[in-house]
Amino acid sequence: MRSRCECREYDEKISHLALSRIELDLDDGVKVNYRKMQTASDSKFYEVLADSKNIMGKK
Repeated sequence: MRSRCECREYDEKISHLALSRIELDLDDGVKVNYRKMQTASDSKFYEVLADSKNIMGKK
């Protein structure tokens, strides 16, 4: 079970990303879009998608 603090942190991250209005292109593929989806307009990376390190590879 997630704590309230964890849920609040996740909500803050996902809200920040949602407000960034990230443009995705389906032709870019999963790896590129996963990175775009988690990188805000301030270039900060927020890992919010499950297993993203294994999908995108190590960087």
